[in-house]
This record gives sequence, C-alpha cells and structure tokens, in this order.
Amino acid sequence: MKKTICFIILLALTVICAAGAAADDAPANLVLQTSQSQLAAGDTLTVTMNIKAVKPVGRVTASVSYDSSVLKFVSGSGAKDAGGVIQIEQLNGLDTSATITLTFTAASAGSSNISVTSCAVYDAFDEQYELAGAAAAVSVTDETQTTQQQTQPSQTSPATDANGVPTQGVLTDLTVVNGKLVPPFMYSIHDYSVTVPYDVTKVEITGKTASLQDHIWYTGNEDCEVGLNVRTITVTDINGNATTYTINVTRLDKDKDETTAATAAAPNDTSADSSSGSEKVTVSTDKDIKQTLLPALYIILGVLVVALVIVIIWIKGKTSGSKEQDRKNTKQRSKIKVSGSKNGRDNRKKK
Repeated sequence: MKKTICFIILLALTVICAAGAAADDAPANLVLQTSQSQLAAGDTLTVTMNIKAVKPVGRVTASVSYDSSVLKFVSGSGAKDAGGVIQIEQLNGLDTSATITLTFTAASAGSSNISVTSCAVYDAFDEQYELAGAAAAVSVTDETQTTQQQTQPSQTSPATDANGVPTQGVLTDLTVVNGKLVPPFMYSIHDYSVTVPYDVTKVEITGKTASLQDHIWYTGNEDCEVGLNVRTITVTDINGNATTYTINVTRLDKDKDETTAATAAAPNDTSADSSSGSEKVTVSTDKDIKQTLLPALYIILGVLVVALVIVIIWIKGKTSGSKEQDRKNTKQRSKIKVSGSKNGRDNRKKK
C-alpha cells in the first residue's frame, strides 16, 4: 500500500515538473488586454495583444474575430478588417517582444467576444512558432444608459489648453534621434516619415503624452534595418480613447546612400565677374579628382618603366660594344707583334 502511494505521488510530481518545463520552454506567449469591459454606444475600445518571446520576433501574423454588429473596427497596426475577422501582419525588428493595438467603436448594445483565433511569430531566420489563442469579452450598454451618459458631455469631452491642444490622449512632443520628422510634429498629424543614411543602425523615438495619466504603447524596435521600418505610438487616455501615431523610418542602402551623399556634397557652380567678363569656377569633388589623376599617374609610371628598360638596354649594349672593341684591339696588337717578330728573323737571315 505504501509503495503504491509513493508511486502515485512520484508520478504526479513527474507530470507537474514536465508541465512546468514545457511552459518554461514555450518559445512565445500571448496576453490579450482590453481598455475596458463595459462600454456605451459610441465609446472607443482599445484591444492590446502583448507577445513575449525567447528569440527576437521579426514578424507577427494573427487572426482576430469579433461581433461586427456590436463593435466597429477603426484601426490597427498592420491590420485589415474583413467584417468580423481581422487579419494582422506586422514587422517587428529584432525585439523579443511585440505589441499589436486594435481600436474599436461600440456600435450597438450587446456583447462580443474578441478572440485571437490564430497567432504565429517568426524569428530572424523566418522560423515559425504557433501561439495559443486568447479571448476577452466586452459588453455595450443599452440606449437608456447611453442617453444618460450623453447628457453629461463635460465628463467625456476632452479638455484643451489655451492653445487648443487636448490635455489628454495625445502626444505633445515627438523626438527622433538620428533622424528628422517629415512633416514637422503636430499633435493632430498622425503619420510621419523619417529617412536616415546607411550608417545609422538605431533610431530612437520618444513621445511625450499630454497627461501623466495617459497610457503609451510603442511598437517596433530602435534597431533599424535597410529599407522600411514601421514604428507606432498609441496614446490611450483614462476614458479609453486611443490615438495612434505612425512613423515610417527608411534606412537607405549602401549604394543609394553613397550616390545621395556625393550629389549632396557636390557644390553648385559659382561665377565671379571680372573686367574681362565673367569667369565660371567649378569645384570638383575628391572622387572626381581621383578619377582624373589616376589615369595620368598610370601613364607617367608606364613611361618611366619604358625609359628605364631603354636605359638598361643601352648600358648593356655599350658594355658589350666596349668588350668587343677591346677584343679587336687585343687581336690587332697580337698580329702586329707576330709580324714584327717575323720581320726581325728575316732580317737576321739576310745578314
């Protein structure tokens, strides 16, 4: 009996440990959050999908279903609505977390489940990991409660400061490190573009909310890849009203960046007037100077090599000629000496 009980306890501990290990080894997990669970018709609902992964998340795809008769889809990062089903595809850079924000408007009284029916993350090598689904329920109140809420506009209408800027739910400043916003920031402009050179690998974007009670969400990563990098900032006020700002960061590739830099660095032609007329002065870039001088240097170097070869051949020829002349002179002297000796012997015979 004791052995049986011990065996059962051991088996239970093994199952629990295996389940815990499996949970720890999960490559990624999904948490679904809503800004509120009860709304009145016309209210704004913000749904946030928070993804945490072991490896960097390069891309996220997901399908989200909802009741289109109760809720009306407004906007979302990388989201397309097909009437009750939202298809999402979002690039995420190299961060190990990703945030997807969806905005709805309460259309009519009723209840709706917001369900993530499928979700997959892809790492930097495009390896896919399927995530477990998640769901949240919201309800929209009837017309009586909606009418009562609408009779008190001062409670839901956002206040503005002396310059007409809302005091909550918007950005009052947007800072981009290593880049410049186009167009210049204004709280009511929600789409911007930033172009950075190839050498810039990080672009840090920071937003300042109008109220300390505003909630701010960032998507994307400060690491900047070549090409388009989409970054979003969503500001949600205490009433659940959300405003999303999108920043499209484009990092130039190396070749295009060098061409752009050379064009920007080349100065315009300038002219200087003189008594004899106008003289046009053109300033060349370093690249143009190199392209002009290098062929000339190669020609000069070739001429010097040919001249050196000619001098070596001339010296060698002169040396050979001198040796040949010495041999001829030596041979001639030998003949003269032999001839003199022979004449002397002949003269002695005659005597």
